Amino acid sequence: RIWVLSRSAPQLSAAMAAGAATPAAAMLASASGNGDARGQVLLILRAAASADAQMRVPAHRQLQELEAQPGFASLLLEAYADANADPQGRLLAVLMCKNVVDRCWQPRTAGQGMDDEERRYTKECVLKLVTLAVTGALPYVVELTLVLRRICRFDFPKQWDELAHFILGELRRLRGTGGFDEGGLAVIVVLHHVLKEQSSKRLMAARRDFQQIGQVMLEPLGGVWALFSERLRDMLGGNGSGSAGLSPAAGDDRTWKLSRYLDGCFQLLLCQGFAKLHETPNGPELLALVKDKVSLLLGLLRTHPQLVVQCPFFAKNVKSVLKWWACLLHSHPLAFARSGLSSVLGSCVEVLRHFATPPGAQASHEEQQFRLALLKSSLQTLTHAFNQVAFRRGPQPGHQGVAVEAAKLCHGQLAEFLNGTGVDFLCELGAATALQLPAEELRDWLADPEDQLLGPGAGTDLRQAGESFVRSLGQDSLEEPLVKHLAQRMQEELARPPTAADSYELVARRDAFLSLLSLCQPQLKPHLAFDQLLAFSVPVAALAAHASTQAPCVLLPVRLCLVVRSWCADIPTHALAPLLQLMQTFLQQGCPKAVRLATLGPLRELLGRFSDHEAWAQAQGPLIDGCLVLLNDLKAPEVQWRCLNLVHLFLCEEAESGRHEVTEHSLQRLLALWRQPDAGEQLICLALLDVLRALVLMSCRSRQPRLPLSPALLACCLGVVSDCYSQHRPSEASGPRSGHGANSAALLADASIAAGSLGDQGSSSATVFDSGVVLFLAVLRAVDASQAAPLVGFFPQLLVYYSQQSSGALHDGALDLLLEYCALYVELAPDAEPLQPHYGSLLRLCHGSLQRTEKDRNCEVSFGLLQVLLAHAASPEALASVRELLAPLLVIFATSYNPRGPPSTFRYPLHPLLQVFCTWHARHPQDFLQHFSSVAAGSLGSAALLVAGCRVTRPIVARAALLAAALALVEAAAAGGGTGDVGAVWRELLSATSELLVTAQRQGPPALLMQTLQALKSSLATKLPMPTRSSAELQACQLPRTLRPALRDDGTADEAAVVRWYVGLLVESLRRLGSRSATDLQALVGGASEQVRSALQAAGL
Repeated sequence: RIWVLSRSAPQLSAAMAAGAATPAAAMLASASGNGDARGQVLLILRAAASADAQMRVPAHRQLQELEAQPGFASLLLEAYADANADPQGRLLAVLMCKNVVDRCWQPRTAGQGMDDEERRYTKECVLKLVTLAVTGALPYVVELTLVLRRICRFDFPKQWDELAHFILGELRRLRGTGGFDEGGLAVIVVLHHVLKEQSSKRLMAARRDFQQIGQVMLEPLGGVWALFSERLRDMLGGNGSGSAGLSPAAGDDRTWKLSRYLDGCFQLLLCQGFAKLHETPNGPELLALVKDKVSLLLGLLRTHPQLVVQCPFFAKNVKSVLKWWACLLHSHPLAFARSGLSSVLGSCVEVLRHFATPPGAQASHEEQQFRLALLKSSLQTLTHAFNQVAFRRGPQPGHQGVAVEAAKLCHGQLAEFLNGTGVDFLCELGAATALQLPAEELRDWLADPEDQLLGPGAGTDLRQAGESFVRSLGQDSLEEPLVKHLAQRMQEELARPPTAADSYELVARRDAFLSLLSLCQPQLKPHLAFDQLLAFSVPVAALAAHASTQAPCVLLPVRLCLVVRSWCADIPTHALAPLLQLMQTFLQQGCPKAVRLATLGPLRELLGRFSDHEAWAQAQGPLIDGCLVLLNDLKAPEVQWRCLNLVHLFLCEEAESGRHEVTEHSLQRLLALWRQPDAGEQLICLALLDVLRALVLMSCRSRQPRLPLSPALLACCLGVVSDCYSQHRPSEASGPRSGHGANSAALLADASIAAGSLGDQGSSSATVFDSGVVLFLAVLRAVDASQAAPLVGFFPQLLVYYSQQSSGALHDGALDLLLEYCALYVELAPDAEPLQPHYGSLLRLCHGSLQRTEKDRNCEVSFGLLQVLLAHAASPEALASVRELLAPLLVIFATSYNPRGPPSTFRYPLHPLLQVFCTWHARHPQDFLQHFSSVAAGSLGSAALLVAGCRVTRPIVARAALLAAALALVEAAAAGGGTGDVGAVWRELLSATSELLVTAQRQGPPALLMQTLQALKSSLATKLPMPTRSSAELQACQLPRTLRPALRDDGTADEAAVVRWYVGLLVESLRRLGSRSATDLQALVGGASEQVRSALQAAGL
């Protein structure tokens, strides 16, 4: 609250300055009996509530300092009790004391709370003040009670016996004197707050404490409650159901205020103060008295409805009593045997019948809320009764003693109630009360259907209570009459199909029946085939195409969508095709917006259950188009996200086998949504990125036949990616994503502008940026070389951006982007001439990643970049710059690689490093032999390490390239006359060759493995096109240029041709060996496997 200061600002400022000069500890040290200290605190409190920030901020700072000092709570209580202080200051003091107790009584940080002595003294002061307040000697009783309630949260009842004795004494006094005056009301209000606080504790120990409180307080509180109820009945002249005028006391709201708090205390104590009320002495009898009080209030409500407006606490009393009446039935059902369960439920039915019709437009908001509260409580009471197993079936095995007799009585009383009322009547009454919509709610919903996606009234307390009530009617013994009633209603609806000209009352009743079909699906499933339900829905579905946007009958197709959603788990497979046709009809542009929105829910459920059904092949394309058209009409971010998410799911499924190509108009709409003036919700941005990535996935280069990336989609994606980069770094706040003008999809301009402003605009979420990077990576993998011109201009600026960051600061996917760019450059120019100027920047990035200790994705991709740079090093200078990184890696490999240990123990990812060595040998063989011969292991030792690495490498191309490199090193060792067992290395090499031949001769596994990996990637949350271009380039780098035709565009290779190439190298090497020593050749070949000998013979050896 903003309080009006009673002193002038200059006076208060001077007082504040004096207070600021006094240290907090010194102020509190002299607080006891010191009026100056209390006065200073009151001035600080008033300043803290000032509208002037210059006074308020320093005051808040001082209060924080004072709060940390011992004795501050006591000083606030003294200030509150000071009769000479101004009323505003006293109120602020007691409110501040409540906050201090809340924060400091049991603080989470040690050493910042009250000690035991201060807590004891504070409780003593509060109790004395409450004693004075109930006599009328102190103001602000409710605020003081809130302080007491905060202390009760921590210390009552076990550590505050004095409070319990005070309450018991006051209750005995009230019972003895019968003085239900303002003091008596204050006592009951204090008790009500204490009990409410205790009921809010959820620990089992606190519940047991409450049950001990119930044993102690039942007799005194029950006596006071019974005495007041008797007096109230006398005021009303008997049972209160007559039509005569009320006495002045009965029309006084203070009477009803006391009644409301007394009833609340007593019912709360009965509900939570006992474990089993039916086993408590006089428990059922007390419950019967409560029933009489409920009947008294309901009778008075029928005869004097004006009391709801004239006496607000009368309305609160009725609402509270009915709410706790339902809670009592839920907590202590067997205690209702003496109260007459049949009459209890009958009174609830009467309330429902009386208030079933909504009030007119002239009713006030309070009257409408009063009606809704009564309906909700009555429905909950009936629901709890029907959900009780003992009520429906009688005594249960766990019942003993009085519980058996109580269960028998309640079972008979429920049967009596149902025989007199009927399940069909209850079902219709619940539907009419809670499921039928008021006309004004329907009009509001039709004006803005995005506000309630599940239909009008879906989230209201009354509807939820009505749905729970209908479900309770489906319990075992009640199921048969419920199903018969619904079958009869269905026949009636079939006899009179709905039309667009139906009145609102008829539409509302049919809408409620459709809700029943949804809620009672578990009960109807054994009796109603979905085909029958689908046939029943045909007239309802026809309304969607003919009804106007504001027609009430629009509600019926919307509710039908909810029925389909609730039945989704039990829809037969053969019914999916006609159901999808129905959903397509609902999603057409000519249908009302509300119907199209409602279609999203069942479509999402159907896609989750029937994702692999063939019916989607024809339906997914029109459904995707329908969702994108619907997106044009949506305004709410949540609804936009739901629509985009469904489109994304459809596209991911379509990407498996379909060729959906979105229209340019839809792409423009997606880009406009991305760049909307408010910069969009983050969820919308993420959903848009998912949709675009799924569209790009259609153009994956591994698919056959492949759908090329359309120019419009490429323009849209690059516009979004440009925005992500231009707004990434949060160094300066930037405006909305207005971006680069109306023609921002001009790709080259966008890329240049984005690169030029990298990090200069910013405030985009890192999550959105990461998703934008993933989209960029997808585009690079899917784009054709003929479309790459707009992308080429972005590469140099991207390198500059990444070069300015440390290796640890590179975002996920940064080096993947650069690798795809390098592969694209090579495809554009096989000699990679445009890549040569960027060697320095790329090598520095690789060096930074390799310097880190983590074997992460960036480290792995760094080796891929090294492969490409090494393979296309066209000048001695370029090769020398790459060699600076390779030489240390070779030393580490030769000295620390343990062939007998697992690959994970090596410092770097082993497989990418071995592929770099293969590239070194394939493209620069003399340089390779020179450096491998110079390491400590020598040529022969290096060859042995490469052969050992071959055994833990799976791809055929990499294994063949490794063996070729090892073969060259063996020959170099033999030619150089080095030391070592050359024969042993030859035997290991031929053994590895045998394993290679066996793997290559297997039919199909490589292709099958590729398909399996692709399917696995498609099942992940982040779906990307296969990196076919970069994969093909990395494989090509490991082989001589003459083998380039053996590599396919989809990233796979002609493995047989690669193996033949290697076997040819092996044959030539063995021939050279035979020319030197025929004996050695015969020994080697004779010891080789049958597969090796056959391959060598076939190659001409």
